[in-house]
Amino acid sequence: MKKKLGQVSRTKLEDIYISLREVRGALHVDVRVYRRPVRGGDAVAGMEGVAVPLDLFPDLLRVLEESQERLIQEGLLHTPGAEGPRYLRSDRRGRRVPLRNAAPGRSWTPGR
Repeated sequence: MKKKLGQVSRTKLEDIYISLREVRGALHVDVRVYRRPVRGGDAVAGMEGVAVPLDLFPDLLRVLEESQERLIQEGLLHTPGAEGPRYLRSDRRGRRVPLRNAAPGRSWTPGR
């Protein structure tokens, strides 16, 4: 059994899929990176990912929500409608970059 629940874009070439699947007879929520096909066809699952047993999913979700709140409090994450910084400053060049354009995986510090 495998049922896709959703996806988000990670890069121009990759997406993160959230799926419900069975692993050794037990249901898991699978969070996995998929590579987009270059010339049509289906996306290909990569090695990066985690399968969380369904009974642990509420705990994982709670910890993710707590982490989100902490990132907002520290000024590292902005959510629509929430007060907080609108720009981050790149460590490398010192230029201001709107939060919506900040590249994930890079080192960013709060700007003014």
